[in-house]
Amino acid sequence: MSDPRFIVSLGDVNGIGPEVLLKFHKARPDLPLLCVGDSTALLYWSRELGIPYDFDLIDLTIRYHPEPGKCSSIAGEAAALAVEAAYREAKKRGLPLVTLPLSKHAVAMSRGNFTGHTELLAELDGKKPDEVAMVLGGPQMKVLTLTRHIPITAVASALTIDLVVRQVTLAHEWFARWQGRSPKIWLAGLNPHAGESGSIGTEEAAVLIPAGTLLKQRGIAIEGPLPADTMFATGRAAGVDIFVGCYHDQVLGPLKLLHFDEGVNATLGLSIVRTSPDHGTAFDIAGTGRASGKSFAEAVRWAVELSQK
Repeated sequence: MSDPRFIVSLGDVNGIGPEVLLKFHKARPDLPLLCVGDSTALLYWSRELGIPYDFDLIDLTIRYHPEPGKCSSIAGEAAALAVEAAYREAKKRGLPLVTLPLSKHAVAMSRGNFTGHTELLAELDGKKPDEVAMVLGGPQMKVLTLTRHIPITAVASALTIDLVVRQVTLAHEWFARWQGRSPKIWLAGLNPHAGESGSIGTEEAAVLIPAGTLLKQRGIAIEGPLPADTMFATGRAAGVDIFVGCYHDQVLGPLKLLHFDEGVNATLGLSIVRTSPDHGTAFDIAGTGRASGKSFAEAVRWAVELSQK
């Protein structure tokens, strides 16, 4: 085999990850990859789908026989182990990492509290969770969520001036390296109508406006806080490159309306390039052969392009 261009962690083998990987490899055999996961599970899916593979594999030798659609602690632990081993291999080889989806609940069944790939990779990389950022996007829209997988009741207290400045700066630097120009960034307010001058909340005045001022002083082209209900429509018409939201669903809803099948998730601030398809394990269709590989293909494209920058 040729030297791999990227590393893949196999994800939860009871979901659609192995299927989209095998479909991608069938369509793009010219793009060599190195997979990290359980050979027993991968061989199962290869036979079930009738898609052979000849890419290299680092076998975790778990010997788990997949149970399509089942949320399993064994599959969850195997997926987490694959991420950890794939991260180490990507770091050693200087290659980008593309992670296939895992189930947070399945991993939590074996490890206790688990919030996701982003936080696990930050820990492996020696970073605090707020020292990395999560950007997601597709051809027509890219978004940054300032807080990630936390309850909506915890969002307001999690927002700080330092957090906003750090996260937006990471997104600005990432986009500038990739595209060769500075991005145009719009920031959504936390509250309806961006707080209505303080009558519907004070987070805009206390956190978001001061953070925006500091970012502008650094030469970052950011506007806001703006009302989230109109920001996306007007921003797309104005050529905004990155929309910044205060919480997960504030920006992920509009993004997935446009890019449900082709969205990509990228972790910024790591010492390696990491992307993933912007979808989950899809237990409900695992084993049906209906999984779309568009998001994974886009994640690979992002990873290869970003690694060259």
